[in-house]
This record gives sequence, structure tokens and C-alpha cells, in this order.
Amino acid sequence: MKYNAFISYSHSQDSTLAPSLEKGLEQFAKSTFKRRALNIFRDSNDLSASPDLWGKIVEGLNESDYFIFLASPAAAQSRWCKKEVEHWKANKSMDHFLVVLTEGELVWDEEKADFDWNKSTAIPENLSGCFQNEPLFVDFRGEQKVEDLHLDNADFQAKVVLLAATLHGKAVGDMVGEGIKQHRRTLRIRNSAIAILSMLLIAAASTAIYAFQQKNLAEDNEARALTSEAQAQEQTKEAQKQKQIAIQERDNARKAKDETVPWVIRSTWSSAQEYTSPQNDVKGIRGLVAHAKSLISLEKIRFLSPVPIFKSGPHKEEYNWYSNEFGHYNPEFIEWTSKYLIPGADDVVFRKKSQSVYDKHLKTLARAYCRTYEALQLDKDLVEVQKAAYLEHLASGKTGNFFRSSTYDDYLNEMEELQFGLFPYYADVASGFWIRREIDGTSGHFIKAIRKLIKTYDPELFEECNNIKYPWSNAVAEFMPGTWSIFDKYQNKSFAFFKANGKLLVQVGSRTYEHTWENVGKNHFKIDGKDIKARYNMILLGLPELGPNPRMSKLYSYQEKVFDDYDGKVKHPVNITTISTSMGEFHITPDGNWIGPNESGDLVEYQELGRSKSDVYGIYLYNDNSKTYFNFNFYQKKVNKTTEAKASHQVATITDYDIGTMN
Repeated sequence: MKYNAFISYSHSQDSTLAPSLEKGLEQFAKSTFKRRALNIFRDSNDLSASPDLWGKIVEGLNESDYFIFLASPAAAQSRWCKKEVEHWKANKSMDHFLVVLTEGELVWDEEKADFDWNKSTAIPENLSGCFQNEPLFVDFRGEQKVEDLHLDNADFQAKVVLLAATLHGKAVGDMVGEGIKQHRRTLRIRNSAIAILSMLLIAAASTAIYAFQQKNLAEDNEARALTSEAQAQEQTKEAQKQKQIAIQERDNARKAKDETVPWVIRSTWSSAQEYTSPQNDVKGIRGLVAHAKSLISLEKIRFLSPVPIFKSGPHKEEYNWYSNEFGHYNPEFIEWTSKYLIPGADDVVFRKKSQSVYDKHLKTLARAYCRTYEALQLDKDLVEVQKAAYLEHLASGKTGNFFRSSTYDDYLNEMEELQFGLFPYYADVASGFWIRREIDGTSGHFIKAIRKLIKTYDPELFEECNNIKYPWSNAVAEFMPGTWSIFDKYQNKSFAFFKANGKLLVQVGSRTYEHTWENVGKNHFKIDGKDIKARYNMILLGLPELGPNPRMSKLYSYQEKVFDDYDGKVKHPVNITTISTSMGEFHITPDGNWIGPNESGDLVEYQELGRSKSDVYGIYLYNDNSKTYFNFNFYQKKVNKTTEAKASHQVATITDYDIGTMN
């Protein structure tokens, strides 16, 4: 005997739900003169007393088109359920394996493309590796009351329809339509019977009235009442017809929207290639949204999203950035965003086409938000303190920006040392964003979406964000190792080299002084074992070779490319290793000095004084013997010379330069 589906379940857990689900599948969209719409195998109904119990179950499995697994911790441990699953895996297609979650948890690990077996409790481990993508399951948790397990219960019916549609091989909308069609047919048959009966009753009443007019006056009144009831039935039938027309029109509108939304999303990505934002004013996600209304207005997002964007907050017709409240996001909206607003994640061709949009508008923002999230996750105590303080700030009615305190300004300054441009401002705004998301409970949903975006377009950044080692409150520890220029009485002729092994070399002119350094905590260092409690750019106070007020500024690391946040162009400002000029060639040596010609054509040694992080982007070299400064301006392609006797003037032009790395 052929079956549409085989139900596998734990008798101890789902002895009530399993027969109700079987009945619901058999009865939904059933034709009037058929016993059932589907033929379902369930052991209690389809197994007679037999010494070969397993043989009968195997026969039922082999004759079934689909396998419906009622997932629960009890089913996951059931010997019989495991055997049934193992037989299906060996003999049937896992594409026809449906999951109904009745208790416990199912958690999918996107990176491993498998269930998270540390968190999933409702399925047996012999399903490991059986699915390439997260399987869609129907959630019946909480559906255990007998009085609710019938098709008259709209919630129960909706879940049954999801399964029935798959078993019938139809779309959910078509399945609902089939159910309505069969229901209307049943009503027509019933109404026809009522109409015929009514006519017979009227005829009988008329005959009785003719023969016994005076005696049966009461029966005459009853016949008239039945006539009125028939008319009421007809009116009800017409009302049902109009209702079905309205439902069909609504479904058609939804279908049209479902077909339109992916096109609109892809078109928005494509349009963003030509969009140029006022970068100096854009700070964070909401700043990007505020300045790109033509691309991503609130009205447009609401049209695209099938669920509300916010659960509560000040954002009504437009975004309200000036309210003392903040928007509490709807987790379902963030999940929808992650699934549908990054089409490049599932389409390699579109990803390549849209890569420039990510690089231009989202790369710096994604790095700031991802790094800041990971750093805050290493600072749980601080997060809890800031959450409480922010809520207290809101309750007090104060209008100032809570996130403009020195705590957050310090983080901005520290991030500026890590990457120049808009990145530190994005990171600063990201701190407040994540505190708010910790409060409204959507931080996990947002970081999932951001990680998906980064993994799609920026694998290197994905690895970087997975390896953040220092907490938000001590981010300085990450970027301290490296080269720092020192501003003091020597006018930026000094450098500090912080080594990862704790060594500190201070170069003043041609002399180098050795020290040790250690990061103890935020604004707390040890220099030569002595406690220094000061901001990171002031920790060399008191070193005899530097004078009374030395300040430090980080020289950016040597990179292949630097993306300029302000004008969207790729530049090569800081990793120049060879410069060809009309005077001759300059090149850097392994010890960090430069060799190049002077105006007489002789090769001399130059000391590098620094590399610009302004719009000029240049390298500054100094020759101690002639007291000569050279400024190489790569944008204007010129070399300017300055001496103690003569102001800056051009002496050569830059013809070419090589990009490399320094050891």
C-alpha cells in the first residue's frame, strides 16, 4: 500500500500530537466523497499484531514518499526513531525528509553547514552531515493541548498547510486555495440539500394548509420561517464568494510584491555604484541611511520588509534622530535583512558586480562595527555598566549625547591611531550602537548580518574580526607595537619603536636609546618598570633624552592600498620604498634610512622624519650634514627642499615610485 508520508515520533512525547497531525493532513483539502486527502503511515494505526514489527515498519518506510520526523529530545534518544532515520538515509532521498519541531532546540551552524550539535537537542546525531543547507522545519512547540489540535484552530491549520503543501507538491498559496475550494464544494452540497428539503417542507406545509387551513395555522408560520432561513443561507453564500474574491486579490498582490522585492534590492545595490555620499558628515549606519534617502528611505524599507522594522521607538513616518528615545529593532526584521538584502552571498556573478559598492560605502563601516562588537564582547562587565548608565540617562530626561563622554572619546582617539579617515568615527558611533542593541536584544541578530556581509565581500576582514584579542576598554594594547613619531623640542625628529617583545627604542637624531615598556591596562603603562598613568600618547613623559612634554603619534603601518574615506579613491600613501625623481633615485634601506642623491648628484644618507596622513600624503627625509629637508608630494608629483637658510621650494619632480613592504 502506497503512503504519502511516514510519521516517526516518540510515543512518550508526542502520543497526542502525532494522531492529530495525521488526521489534519488526511482531512485538509479532502474531497467531499473521499475518505482522506492523503494516506499517512503511523505505527499505532497501520501496524497489526505481528511478530515481525520491524519488517512492517520497513515496509511502511519503503512505501512512503516523505518522512516526517517529530523532533524532540525524546525522539533524538529513541532507538526506534534512530533506526527509522537510518533506514530512510540508506534507501530514500533526504530531500523528502521533513522536520516538525515539538520540543527542544534546533540550531544551525552556517560556517560548518551542519547543525550545532552542542546546542541542538531535538534530533539524533545520525542526521549529522545530511543537509547541505539549513532545513526548513515547522515549529509545533507548545501545540500539545488536545482541544487545540484540530483544523478549526487557525494556528494549527496554518502549520498543517505548510506540510500538506509539500506532500501534495503544491505552493502554500495553492494549497490554501485547494482547501477553500473543497470547503466551498462541501458547502454547496450541503446548501443544495437544505434547499431541496426546504422546498419539500414548503410543499408539505402548503398541502396541509389547503386541507386544514384553520387547524394548521402554526405550521404555515413555520414554513415561512424556513423560507427566510433559505434566503439567509443564499446571502451568506454570496458573502463567502465575495470574501474569497478579496482573498484571491490579496494573494495576487502579495505574489506580485514577492516577485518585485528581489529586483528592487538588486537595483538598489546597482544604483549605489553611482552614488556618492557626503562622507564628511556620515557617521555610522544611521548616518549612511540618513544621507542616502534616495537609495534606502524608511518608506522603501517598509515596502520591502514583510515585518515591522521597529518594535518601539521614535521612528514613525521618517527617522527621528533627535529624540531622547531610541528605536528598538524587531529581530524578525534583522533576520529578514540578513537573508534577503545581501544577494551577493548566494550569487557569485552579482557579488563581483557589487564588490565596488561594498568597497566604496560599506568596507570601512563594516570593519568598525565588527571590530567594536568583538572588543565589547571581551568587556562584558563594562557593557553592563554602560547599559545601566545609558538607561538612567534616558530616564532622567537629559538631552545631551550620552556617548560623547570621555570614555567614548578615548576609544575614538585610539581607533584613529589604528586607521586614519572615517574609520575612528564609525567605530565611535558603533560603540553606542552596540550598547543600544544589547538593550533591545538584537545585537546577536545584527552581528550575524554584518558577518555575512563581510564573509561575502571581505574574507580578510572576516578573519581579522575573528581574532580580536583586546577588550574595548583597553584597545590601545593592540596598536601600541609599531613606529611612533615624537613631537617635542626636537620638532618631530624623534621616533619611538615599541616592540611586541616589550623592548622600546627611542631614536633622537642619530642616537638610539633602549628602554622597556609594558601595557598594564587602560591609561596605565610601565616604562623601564616605572608606573606611568597617562594617555597612551603621553607615556614617555620623564625620559631624559626627550625633554619635558613629548607627545606621540602613530605612523601608519605599511599597506598595499589605503582606501580614502573622503573621496572614495584608492591611494598609496605610506608604503613607498623606491622613488624615481628628475634628480635621481631614492630608496629605503633595511634599517629604515634612505639613500638618494643631493642636488650635486652625490649619494647621501637621509633619515625618514615621517609620512603624512593628511590629504597631501608625502614622505619627509632629512640629511643631517647639509641640514636639508626633502618633502616628496606624491599627489603633486614634486620634491620640495627646505634648509635653514632658504624656505621651501621645488627642486625636482617625481617620475615614478615602487610599492613594497619594509622588514
